[in-house]
Amino acid sequence: MKEFEHPVVGNGSVVRDVFYLYVIYRDINIRRDRNIRIFSHFSDHYRLHQRALGLSGIQAFLMREFIDATTTLMKEDIYAWLAEAPINVLIETSKV
Repeated sequence: MKEFEHPVVGNGSVVRDVFYLYVIYRDINIRRDRNIRIFSHFSDHYRLHQRALGLSGIQAFLMREFIDATTTLMKEDIYAWLAEAPINVLIETSKV
């Protein structure tokens, strides 16, 4: 879990409030796909520059385009970064 403190406007004043982000649940067996789907989706919509570098390679792209493409993909499928969607998903709600 990550904790973020951000300024929030409410009732005409700005206050700092704490927000929590659940990154990965420990009890869920997931397998990441090493961003294969994310970069495949990106290269279908934007230009991805690739060059050989030693025994590997390097890629270059505009960060704004990458964010736009990834946001669109993740809105369609929140599990796009996984090899397959988890079977058992624990959804926790915050107490208000």
